[in-house]
Amino acid sequence: MPLAIIGGIFIDVKAWPDEAMKIRDSNGGKISYTAGGVARNIAENIGRLGVPVRLFGAVGEDAVGQKVWADTAGAGVDLAHVMRSREAATGTSMIQLDEKGDLWCCTTDMGATALIDENYIEKQWKNMLDSELIIADTELRPEVLQLLLEKANAAKIPVLIEPVSGEKSGKLASLRGELAFFTPNEVEYQQFEKAKAETGNSLRIQHILKTCGEKGVFWKAEGEREKQFSVTKIEILDATGAGDAFVAGFACALYRKKSMEAAIAFGHKLAALTLQSPLAVSEAITSTLLQDV
Repeated sequence: MPLAIIGGIFIDVKAWPDEAMKIRDSNGGKISYTAGGVARNIAENIGRLGVPVRLFGAVGEDAVGQKVWADTAGAGVDLAHVMRSREAATGTSMIQLDEKGDLWCCTTDMGATALIDENYIEKQWKNMLDSELIIADTELRPEVLQLLLEKANAAKIPVLIEPVSGEKSGKLASLRGELAFFTPNEVEYQQFEKAKAETGNSLRIQHILKTCGEKGVFWKAEGEREKQFSVTKIEILDATGAGDAFVAGFACALYRKKSMEAAIAFGHKLAALTLQSPLAVSEAITSTLLQDV
């Protein structure tokens, strides 16, 4: 049984300044063009670990879409159900890092990802029915997430939602049903709590895994007290994709029937490798890593 991932598939245009950022001025630095998107990054990490994974989403039939397709397929990800559009361009994320390699700001053009609607879910559902776990990101519209959650709840397939950003985490406040896992960072969690208070949210969440950088991960199971998992401090080269790597490692450990504690630890391991890599998906992530879980 494979893991199913659905959401953003982008090209990342990423800039690193050589020195502290000068606002409203030119900054010397480096620029890269790599395959990206939260859902796609998670899928590539899982594929690199040798776990069967299907990606769902959309790309354009443009030059960058061809690069994203080739790079993702090369990692062992099943792309048979990804939509390829002649009309819409591949989504693009413009990522500006600070001199420490941490995120300064990000601007995203959804491109072809905006084509993922309820009709796509209805058409592709038969290809998700045998999934061990469905992972979705909040690049999807709330009504699409709601339909996906309803179908998964009816089929008793657990769902994990990765909120992508503070603003987009608020989408969960409108959802109804049962969510197995929610993986926000501190900002995303606060935005979700604010939106939940405003809407009287009725979404039931079994496990919240709040990633808090150097403070580690805070795990709260439904009806239980929160537990903190500390991390070893490391030097950060580039923070892009670390959260995606955590989700992928966590999901793959659960796929191997490991405990929550072991799954969180393995997610940490992949995130650490990604923080020390200039790429959103570290080349150090391979199937041999799963042997030590």
